[in-house]
Parts: sequence; structure tokens; C-alpha cells
Amino acid sequence: MNFKEKYPEFFPATGYVEIAIAEGWNDLVDRLFTAIRANKVDLKVLQIKEKFGGLRFYYSIDTGGGDVHSVLNLIEQAERDSYHICEVCGEQGCRHTNKNGWVKTLCDKHAQEKGYLKEK
Repeated sequence: MNFKEKYPEFFPATGYVEIAIAEGWNDLVDRLFTAIRANKVDLKVLQIKEKFGGLRFYYSIDTGGGDVHSVLNLIEQAERDSYHICEVCGEQGCRHTNKNGWVKTLCDKHAQEKGYLKEK
């Protein structure tokens, strides 16, 4: 999904913004952008990525307008929700670790395919 085209108001006019997530989280991030748009805040995305099996959403926000508190809660909730959504397919998932210590949130099918074991 091209978030920069769908939500241009959240991206700087110039410069590179890294979006490094797998397709399984596209719906989660799409819902987040839709909710942010409804709160009418001036937010600019700096980076969206996966780290330690969870969504990381880095941004700058103008605290002078819109419902900033609600937007901060929405971002925190999306980051928490990501720990239960498979990064690959978007189905129910949980944290898995591979033999090298890399952590991903995956469904059992994709964890097995990629050689990850469920965390205890």
C-alpha cells in the first residue's frame, strides 16, 4: 500500500520517509491513518518500521491543534495491537524468535515457514 499517496498530508513535501513494514500490517497502519485524519491534527511521519516484533511509528506533531491526546492514544494502541497481528498475512499472531534472536510477530504458519519459534 502506498501510504504516501493515500495520506499525503502526513508526509513531508520533500525528503525521504522510510516505511519498512510487511504487508500484514498494512490494514493496521491504514486504520491508524484514517483515525488520525479524523482528529484533524498536524502530524508528519518520520518513519514507520518493525522493531523487536512490534510496530514503531515515529512522527512529529503540532500540539496546537486537533485532538492530540486522542492521536497519541491511537498510535500507542496500534503499536500494542501489532504484537497480535502477523506481519506477513495480517491474521492473528504472536511473538516468535529465530535461532539468531530476531523477534517477529507471526502466525504459526508463517513462523514455521520462516524458522521461528513461539516465545514463552
